[in-house]
Amino acid sequence: MKLWDISIRQPVFMTMVLIAGVVMGIFSYFRMPVDVYPNIEFPVVVVTTIYPGANPTEVQDQVTTRLEEELATISGIDTVQSISSEGLSNIILQFKLDLSADKVSEQVREKVNLLRNRLPTDIQEPIIRRYNPSDQPIMRMGVADTTGQLSPLELRTMVEDTVQAPLQRVANVAAVDVTGGEEREIRILLNAEAMRARRIAPQQIIGALQAENLTIPGGSVTNNGQEFNLRTPGNFASLDDIRNVVIVDRGVPVHLRDIATVEDGFKQRESITRLNGQDSVIINIRKQSGSNTVTVVEDVKKELEPILAKNPNLEITIASD
Repeated sequence: MKLWDISIRQPVFMTMVLIAGVVMGIFSYFRMPVDVYPNIEFPVVVVTTIYPGANPTEVQDQVTTRLEEELATISGIDTVQSISSEGLSNIILQFKLDLSADKVSEQVREKVNLLRNRLPTDIQEPIIRRYNPSDQPIMRMGVADTTGQLSPLELRTMVEDTVQAPLQRVANVAAVDVTGGEEREIRILLNAEAMRARRIAPQQIIGALQAENLTIPGGSVTNNGQEFNLRTPGNFASLDDIRNVVIVDRGVPVHLRDIATVEDGFKQRESITRLNGQDSVIINIRKQSGSNTVTVVEDVKKELEPILAKNPNLEITIASD
């Protein structure tokens, strides 16, 4: 029987079919996931190599150029871009779109492994990663202290404790990155003359600190049928613990305080973030792969409401959404 025959002879049936189709379409429309980019992988591979202490010319000659010459032999490369800076080499390889991202990244990895013995021995292992637009933050926020009483360190610590932790528990949030402010850093300032007089090398200091700052397994004990694992805590708890580390013992122990000054300071700031002229902290929200971007952002905004209610001194401004 033809479709038009059914429509003529069974009008009620066809009306119900059409209504069901419309209802399913409306239901599907409101449940349709929304994203900025389609769920595809671009065949773009980035090779990052860290060369501590090298100037841009050394990085270019000894790392970047050698890697470029070897990686250029891979078939299907569309463009090659490289950036050589202080202690860092970045090579961006863009392949033709019809190639598999998994396949080309594996070919790049093989080429880098073959070339590893020809690169300087003091470089860090090259990092090979694929570029995926969905890995970019879907939301950026600036957080500032409206009272102006918090230091950059206190502001960052407060953001990590009261904002970052709750947002990480939001459904389908993959990561919450915090940048800006100041981070605590313990500095050890060596006295070259004192080290020379005691014939101590920097490597000995590094080795002694690494050996003392350890938590070592201590076996196990059994009590009332239950087995408990033991550990010997050895992590530094104060600046005095660091100052009292014995570097060498040649009849008379030489402590770190004898050849260095230990300070409780801050990491060097490489960037400054401000919100309306005040020091601020930036929060980047990344979503899980395949999740609905709009839904994740709405859930994050809902989670921000109780956070702001509990912390009225914080001002959170959405920079990009």
